[in-house]
Amino acid sequence: AQRKDPGQLDAWDRTMRAHWHIRRFTREDLAQALGLLNEAIALDPTNSMALSDLALAHHFEAVFGWGNALAESHARLGEAARKAVAADDGDAMAHTALAIFDLFSGRHDEARRRLNRALDLDPNSVFARGYLGISYAWVGDLDATAANADEAMRLSPRGPLLVIWHLAKGWAALLAERYNEAVEFTEQAREANPEFPDVYAVLASANGQLGRAAAASSALDELLRRMP
Repeated sequence: AQRKDPGQLDAWDRTMRAHWHIRRFTREDLAQALGLLNEAIALDPTNSMALSDLALAHHFEAVFGWGNALAESHARLGEAARKAVAADDGDAMAHTALAIFDLFSGRHDEARRRLNRALDLDPNSVFARGYLGISYAWVGDLDATAANADEAMRLSPRGPLLVIWHLAKGWAALLAERYNEAVEFTEQAREANPEFPDVYAVLASANGQLGRAAAASSALDELLRRMP
């Protein structure tokens, strides 16, 4: 087999280290991931995995308010995702990153089309399957959300993304006005990763709707501590 040059090996190492940091879902880890990914891409501009992860890093930077400006972070998500697809059109993760950009830009049908393209490329893509569930969560379709989120959890029952898939079901239940189920699913998300900020947004909303003022207030405090 052809040996990689030291620069390529170094880019791969930085990409894998960043891959781990992103999925810890803390502001400090995200900052480390962004630094590593920019270094990796400088060494290898065609590294589709690094470009996809850079897109995801800017995505979380935007939704959690950890960047300088939400619109700027979202635009960088789209730019990195488009570069990832251009670098490797057969990379399911690259298409998933671009689908996330479409989803958070309000283009839900286009996002689902691209997520299904990603699943055609890799039927075992946990990210594509899970984000397909999220696309249904936002319209309160709990059945479609659960089918995709549960499949993502089946594919990776111990992965770091479990918090998102449980939470997707919580979002869907909240929008469907099934507040007890929203709390139940979101508590499962908190068990998977108590640092994920949106856990506390859903808990605050659902408990508030149920008239549980103390629980709602406590959840809101936890949210504001993570997203001041």
